[in-house]
Amino acid sequence: MSQTDKLIQRVLSFPTDLTYSDFVRFMKIFGYVEDDSPNGSRVKFYKKDGNTFRVFAMAHKPHGKSGAVMKVYMLREAVAFLREANEL
Repeated sequence: MSQTDKLIQRVLSFPTDLTYSDFVRFMKIFGYVEDDSPNGSRVKFYKKDGNTFRVFAMAHKPHGKSGAVMKVYMLREAVAFLREANEL
């Protein structure tokens, strides 16, 4: 099993210790990039599909270093978004 597959399986298990940097890698697997506009702790991930943009907006980025832990409800929202878009 590749590292990509392992990360996807880990996120789908909704762990309580997934870091924000791992979440960013997970979203990159599906072509989403983090919006780097200065909005404080608000974060958006977007993906350009042809002439349209697909946006997943998170309400809150965990504070602290890149090792900050993600909230499980945010993981559930991201997985639901990707499933609804038929990407997962």
